[in-house]
Amino acid sequence: MTSEFKPIISELSNQGWHLETNSNGHYKATPPDPTKKLIHFSDSNDPRAVHNALRDLRASGFVWPAPSKKELRAQNRIEAEANQEPDNEPKEPKDMDTLWLELKDAKVYLTLANESLSESKQKFEEAKRAFKEAESERDRAAQNLKAKKAEFDSAFDITAAA
Repeated sequence: MTSEFKPIISELSNQGWHLETNSNGHYKATPPDPTKKLIHFSDSNDPRAVHNALRDLRASGFVWPAPSKKELRAQNRIEAEANQEPDNEPKEPKDMDTLWLELKDAKVYLTLANESLSESKQKFEEAKRAFKEAESERDRAAQNLKAKKAEFDSAFDITAAA
């Protein structure tokens, strides 16, 4: 196993994935969510091997790069707050340390949301470019077809007239 795959394999185990290897060194990664599909990948000299494996693993729910402890703590607090039932009793004011931690967690959450938005914008722009390129290619193909049809019709008319 190359050093590029070692942290990925370790994180797969940390996230609850089940890993199996065969005698050829190919991996079968089964996600913890049974509704997601399992992924086959192998360690190879191909420079795209790691990228392709990560792409497929992410599609089945793998989180990479692994979130930091700080990010996990912020996410856990946010989830805990979302799962709390609202109580109508007046709350005691929070101490400064608690408020400071909540502020830091909110900043981490905003950073993560901004990163997600940025990634989504980038993917959207790439998709728009690919769409425009495909549209241009289709237009060129249609023009080419029209020219070839005109050439064929012209040749057919000359042959029919003779």
